[in-house]
Amino acid sequence: MKKYYQIIGGLFFLGLLICGIGYFNRGFQTIGTNNGQGPLVVLKNNPRRIQRTLTTTKQFTTADITIKNTQLVVKPGPQLKAEFTSKQYVQVAVRDHQLQIIQKQYPNQVNEVHLRAPQDRSPVQYSRLVITIPPKQTLAALKLKADNCRLSFQNVAVNKLVLDNTNSQADWHQVSIIRQAQINDSDCRYQLDNCRLVAPKFDLNDAHLQIQHSQLTNLDLNANTITLKILATALGQDNLIKANDLQLTLEDLNPDLSINTSGHLDIIHNHQPKRRQLQQNNSSINFLDIHSDDGQLKLQGG
Repeated sequence: MKKYYQIIGGLFFLGLLICGIGYFNRGFQTIGTNNGQGPLVVLKNNPRRIQRTLTTTKQFTTADITIKNTQLVVKPGPQLKAEFTSKQYVQVAVRDHQLQIIQKQYPNQVNEVHLRAPQDRSPVQYSRLVITIPPKQTLAALKLKADNCRLSFQNVAVNKLVLDNTNSQADWHQVSIIRQAQINDSDCRYQLDNCRLVAPKFDLNDAHLQIQHSQLTNLDLNANTITLKILATALGQDNLIKANDLQLTLEDLNPDLSINTSGHLDIIHNHQPKRRQLQQNNSSINFLDIHSDDGQLKLQGG
């Protein structure tokens, strides 16, 4: 009888172990690896994912968000609200007036079935996160970490912004950053239109950035490789652009801006090459220092 109970107990423990493995792998088990044409992953007990929408209307003044493969939209709305639609595993909560959103990845989780070579994989299926903020309300702080995301900010005000992005695209329209913006990004594309940024600090690698019809104060931009266009924009006080490889276009900036260049830049001013670097005008109150080890500056107007 004692041996009988030992067998039953052993089977019960084994069942718990199997259930635990299944939970952390979400029912996925790899039983094949290669078909000679590229990676092949065969999944056992792979239920179809259900798309879910998580919503919160609890009051928050700050936000801490970590997302991947997601379309993020921050825009005005009648109430403070966050709505996340995804097939991924997501946590949405408000704690101590802070909105917290995290996309979770379980250990050893297999996300896709690949029956073709990597170059033939289907397009990424994006999740969608929409945050609405009442028009007269300012978000005190936003911390965002995004990987392969599409970010849209429309007609919103943020006191302090911290972005850590990889391989993402961002469109800002009528965005106000009141105190400070810290943007760290690699392989990114940014489009800023009609924005007001105070003390924006960019640390970029392999970036494409266009700023137009905007107002920037104390811009500090450091980049490895960047294509940058600043069009019909006012730069106030002390501004710095520094890069290893810079392709820069400046058009119709504020006429009281004094520009100083250094390094190895080919300068084209109003379609005419210039042999000398641009020198700072000390009588001005607004300055832009540009330094690049290699690249080109196209300056139109002024």
